[in-house]
Amino acid sequence: MESEVHNFSFIFFRYLSILKRNLKVILTFSIIGILLGVTFSSIKKTRYKSSFSLFLDSGSGSGLNQYLGLAESFGFDLGGGGGSMTPENIAELAVSKKIIYKTLFSQVNDDGINKLYVNLYLDSIGLPQLEPKEIYNETFRIVSNNEDSLSLYESKLINEIYLEIKRKRLSVDISNKTSVIKHNVSMNNEEVTYQFSRLFINAVKSFYEKRTSEKKLSIISILTNKSDSIKSILLVKEEQLASLSDQNNFVVRKKYRLDELRLAREIEILNTMYAINIKNLEIAKFTHQETNDVLNVLDRPMLPLEEKSANPIIYGGIGGTLFFIIILTFLLISSKLKNDLKKLDQINA
Repeated sequence: MESEVHNFSFIFFRYLSILKRNLKVILTFSIIGILLGVTFSSIKKTRYKSSFSLFLDSGSGSGLNQYLGLAESFGFDLGGGGGSMTPENIAELAVSKKIIYKTLFSQVNDDGINKLYVNLYLDSIGLPQLEPKEIYNETFRIVSNNEDSLSLYESKLINEIYLEIKRKRLSVDISNKTSVIKHNVSMNNEEVTYQFSRLFINAVKSFYEKRTSEKKLSIISILTNKSDSIKSILLVKEEQLASLSDQNNFVVRKKYRLDELRLAREIEILNTMYAINIKNLEIAKFTHQETNDVLNVLDRPMLPLEEKSANPIIYGGIGGTLFFIIILTFLLISSKLKNDLKKLDQINA
């Protein structure tokens, strides 16, 4: 135990002596690290953060649940209960090409000039590093008004911007308990960040509402066709029953009586089916007319946005600490190597 304490004390005082002998060198390197950290913080651009949330309302407590149950009976899923539209789906939708491309190709007003948002993005953020340089220069801009008419070079640039936004500038957090999807947008230009957030919200809501509306209209179309089909069959059966009664001329015959009973039963079933289908159709039409946004916007982005600038004290501290550790490690290793070489020389002598 005493030998271990002795060895520890020996190593400690040995390292302390190394520090004292090289104090100027260590301080010099630490100061260089602090200066580099402060310089880096001054060069690093200020970023602007826009935060907003989308709330997925399942429609509980409203007539929508009845409609969703009706839709499920036909194999459609509109996002209620265990449906396909969940916070996870909305989060995946948010970072999809469909939504981000729609945002990039939206029109914005820049000092009285209407332009595509993607060109406003390029004006402020700059072009990604792409080859060939002679094509993707500082003046290169998107001329096409939609993604379907993009040229090869435009398509390559748009895809690179999409990846840049998805990986670096847009983050999505979801809450399964509250059905709230939180979005954070971070760029180095306040106006570009704000416009992206505003257009992005419109793109997500527009897609969701269009999808829901199309599903509702599809259900209405199915129910309408089904009603027409049941009604046409019902009319045929009623004509058959009337014709059979005329043939009997009110004379009771067992065979004809049996046919009449069968037709009457079929007509009764068809009448029930027709009544139920008409009821469902009216429910579907009523629900379609409801102005109930199931995807609500919380915490809309507002100017001025939150600024995220580099703190020179923190960066200076990190730089100084990093350089201190590097030079200290170098000195300790160097001292150990010198001692090992001395021992080797003594053995050889």
